[in-house]
Amino acid sequence: MIDVFRDLSVLRDVLKKSIPLARYYFTIVPISEKLAKTKPRESDNLSALNRHLLDIQNKATVTLDSRIAGGHRFNSDGIHWTEATANELVRSWVSQVKNAKVFFA
Repeated sequence: MIDVFRDLSVLRDVLKKSIPLARYYFTIVPISEKLAKTKPRESDNLSALNRHLLDIQNKATVTLDSRIAGGHRFNSDGIHWTEATANELVRSWVSQVKNAKVFFA
């Protein structure tokens, strides 16, 4: 997981240098209670990733998309997102891209 943190930090630094006025959007990964109970290591890794994304947000022009916060729904297995939740995430990402102001040099 440390490699992912390092890679995200490197990505942030490269983007800040390449496109300094850009705003970057990340989405916190929804984690179900059942995942935390049945697969604590995976849940801990996702929680650590979410904390790292929050840390990146505090150090750069990064916005965490929280429009679906608290609205996570999971399948009956209690671990996997429902189709509606996945679609909500994708719609959120597409909306961010559509609303982005893109400037080319």
